[in-house]
Amino acid sequence: MTFDIIDSAGLHQGGLIMPGLASLRKSFPKFETSDLSILGEGLASDTVNAWKNGTQAMLISSINNQIDRFQDKYTDGVVAICGGTVDEIKSQLPKSIQIFDNLVLDGLECYSQTMG
Repeated sequence: MTFDIIDSAGLHQGGLIMPGLASLRKSFPKFETSDLSILGEGLASDTVNAWKNGTQAMLISSINNQIDRFQDKYTDGVVAICGGTVDEIKSQLPKSIQIFDNLVLDGLECYSQTMG
């Protein structure tokens, strides 16, 4: 999953790359799962769902924390996010962010158009 900050002048201020839900859920062999389902928030009564809820909570909390930090510093900028199953969790993210499905491909298309 990538975060990029674009300021009000349209200049890229930097970004972050962090593991998405698939990477997190495969990060410990003992609990590894390829299930990317988004579950309800809160506690679980079994190990499998506790792992799913925990990785989901960790990812969403981290994303929202970073968004808050970026928006405090760049009050009139844009936070762009793509990858890492962001579509599955977008309902739990602020409406102010912009989500891109194919940001790299869009950038390459834009670049190719400017090159002729």
